Amino acid sequence: MPEPYYLYYTTLTATIATSVMMAILLWLKGERREGLWPLIFFCLGVAGWVAGHLLINTGNQVLAESGRILVNMSPLVAASFVHFTFAFTERSNKAALFFVYIVSISITILAVVSSTGELRPWLKFPLFYQYDKKAVIVVLITACYSAFGHFWLFKQSFKEEPKKRKQIRAAFIAGGWGLVSASGFVFGFLGLPVFP
Repeated sequence: MPEPYYLYYTTLTATIATSVMMAILLWLKGERREGLWPLIFFCLGVAGWVAGHLLINTGNQVLAESGRILVNMSPLVAASFVHFTFAFTERSNKAALFFVYIVSISITILAVVSSTGELRPWLKFPLFYQYDKKAVIVVLITACYSAFGHFWLFKQSFKEEPKKRKQIRAAFIAGGWGLVSASGFVFGFLGLPVFP
């Protein structure tokens, strides 16, 4: 296996492990605050999304279909991030969260039932998730929720005392790093010959 592919698989496996470990650590040691469960779900959702890509990359059709389901659940992961940002900044809005979850659940069900996204060989990957017309809504909702969550954190950081402001900005930076890392998948989604 060429070195970039080895690095790709190693990095994704490490992401899954650290996300699951973070969720377990939060569950065992986290303060029982309103944002704890959305954050745990977000960590597990990130692990599931990354695992979905690895399952697709195996080339095994049964595993790849399971992977497609996990990748298509990304709107739920983004919704849990929005929920966390509201709770973490202590400015929860139940009506907005209800709307966010209803939309993400609806889009996820639609994506899973309609097998959104095409699984095709790409570069030296046996299979890779690529956009089809149905996948646009999945990506759009996920991107909008993610962007909103980051905007919310950034905006709210100016309204807090210094200690809380630093915590919010740290969450903003960590989330932003995740977005930058995930952006490498865009090349494969679009079928462009650029290694992720």
